[in-house]
Amino acid sequence: MNSNLENYCVYEKLLFGVSPNTDIVPQELQQLIDDDKLESNIAKDCLVVGPMAAPDVASVQENELIIQSGKKFLPAISSDIYPVRIALLDTLPSANDATQNLSTHSPHGATIAAIIHKLTCEDKNERCYASLSSQLAMPYISVEHEGEFHVYQDVYNGGYFGSISDLAQAIRNEIISWQEQSSRSRLILNLSLGWDPESWGGINNQPKDYKADVASVYDAIEDAVCRGALVIAAAGNQGNDSTHDQQPLLPARWEEIAAPSDKRCIELTGEYPSDKHRAENNGSLVYSVSGIDSLGQPLKNTRPLAKSRLATFADHVTVNSAITDKEESMTGSSIATAILSSSAALVWANRPDFSAAKVMDIIYQSADKLEYTADFYNVAVTDKQARRVSMCNALKEACSGGYCNMPAACEWPRTHANYSATSLFTDPINKHFMLSDIPSCTINGRSCKISQVKSGVISPWILPQPDPIPCPNCLYIKSQAELVFETSPTYSGTITQAELVVDNTVYTLPNFNLGDRLKIENFNLDPATHHAYISVLIDGEFRTTIPLLISQ
Repeated sequence: MNSNLENYCVYEKLLFGVSPNTDIVPQELQQLIDDDKLESNIAKDCLVVGPMAAPDVASVQENELIIQSGKKFLPAISSDIYPVRIALLDTLPSANDATQNLSTHSPHGATIAAIIHKLTCEDKNERCYASLSSQLAMPYISVEHEGEFHVYQDVYNGGYFGSISDLAQAIRNEIISWQEQSSRSRLILNLSLGWDPESWGGINNQPKDYKADVASVYDAIEDAVCRGALVIAAAGNQGNDSTHDQQPLLPARWEEIAAPSDKRCIELTGEYPSDKHRAENNGSLVYSVSGIDSLGQPLKNTRPLAKSRLATFADHVTVNSAITDKEESMTGSSIATAILSSSAALVWANRPDFSAAKVMDIIYQSADKLEYTADFYNVAVTDKQARRVSMCNALKEACSGGYCNMPAACEWPRTHANYSATSLFTDPINKHFMLSDIPSCTINGRSCKISQVKSGVISPWILPQPDPIPCPNCLYIKSQAELVFETSPTYSGTITQAELVVDNTVYTLPNFNLGDRLKIENFNLDPATHHAYISVLIDGEFRTTIPLLISQ
């Protein structure tokens, strides 16, 4: 046992008829403090750890994820690969196989699992670069009864949010499980969650000043890193409070803190660090990641001061997966965390001789530069440029010199701004188009306006999500060779450019306003062989891709 961690205790008191929002130390604990039987560092354990993405009903084609992440050009997985263990500390119940439970309350953890599985496994033979485990870090759900919210845990089906010490315990439980069951594998802790340090503690980089609950997470992560784990965390999303939702969330902000030295690890665990290949620069305690859209711009829900050195595509992401029925389309740094964890697993599975710091350095050095610098970083780094992660580029860099099977080539999809577009007004593929106003947009008789899915008590950094896609009913009717676009009048942005993309051919669409209906006749498209979607530029700033619904 780590000498620091064995001192943490969680006390529960049932407060019948008393508000649970008091910060007063219960008299039983205060008496133990007064008798010198308990340390005075006591903190209320607050339910403030939340996931970093929320479900959205938009179903964006997973092919965009495969292309944007760089998976598309990866070589076949070698038979001698030993998978890296990725632990999801999330809303999924604790299990060695994170893909088994299909009845969770929140889709968050299951969606993260589905994305990682899609990116690290081959579709045909299910050979994988990563194996998944889960530890329940957000076990609480809330139920409204007679105007009041009642909060309770559901360890069997998971929850929507958790306390700070729930996360500390989940980390510790995963380390124990890993050491007992699969210590041969490398370990990545995927933290697609966080809490606001300005409100709930941990704002500075002085661990000795942290309250007990925050300190327990810090110590658990430090212990995990000493034992060889790589910790990747979501930088955070902007919530409803634009005035205060500025800084990166914890634990991601601890990227500013260096990983523990060999001396520190020996003090904590009594053993030399498990990572036998530690570099001279041991890297960061935690590696953070933020999300970008397909144009490489920060997501619209990025916290203003939380742009990380590493970023991945994380805009309306979904996958079609047979492993769970809970995956959803999501936007946010939770998704970026899953993609970065998948990228790290890819590199580490091929180069198990690398240290955790070396893996992350390879990913960073192979990534493409973005047009902005990071807001926070380890003081030891010299390059503060934000970079766009590519799984393909990372593997190519890791395998240089013949150490493993290299990709034949790595390509980014061209940004839509670089396409040479053909107008549908003049292209012979279109013989007629019609633009007409419609009173409202409906799907199956229901309004297109999307009601957000949230917990009754906490949803500070997952909502508001970006608006649902502006055209939730973009339909191709195969039997009539017709494209029909019904745009949502409730969308808050302004469409400044719309294009139809068919494979690598782009057709500009006539200008239309939200709430309009656009029909293009005599348009022949084979959904079985053509990849087609609508690309829309919103407010002249960010681009959203919209899948075509197919009707026979």
